[in-house]
Amino acid sequence: MPKIIDATLVAISFDSGTGGAADLEISGRIFGTTFNENPHEEKSQRDIFTFPDGPITVAQGTPTAINSTATFVLSTPSTEPERLNGKFLQFGGSLDNFGSGSKTITTFDIIQVNQPQSHSVRIVSGNAEIRLDFTLNETGFF
Repeated sequence: MPKIIDATLVAISFDSGTGGAADLEISGRIFGTTFNENPHEEKSQRDIFTFPDGPITVAQGTPTAINSTATFVLSTPSTEPERLNGKFLQFGGSLDNFGSGSKTITTFDIIQVNQPQSHSVRIVSGNAEIRLDFTLNETGFF
């Protein structure tokens, strides 16, 4: 039975690396992709957050709450046909004028229903860093 995974972008943080930088205005796209063994064998891609009102301002050292969720389906290979859904979930983002970064989990990394897991993705440019804080939660099967 496939697993239903909610990926929530909880917050975005900024660290200038020097401690004295001004706020940072960012935009871009935060998304997730499911795939099998080969990342080019994409099964689905969904936006988690797309900055719908334009760029947001993130203050140095102060997380900016986002709380935007997308739902993904991951295979459990022992109980369903191979390649029906992706076995891997890659989540992260591509930020305009800053860079991109992601993290990948497998269907076996999330094993408890309704036990959210915290994950962070760091995107670095020079000394500066943007951290995307996520929770992943298996909400059930179908």
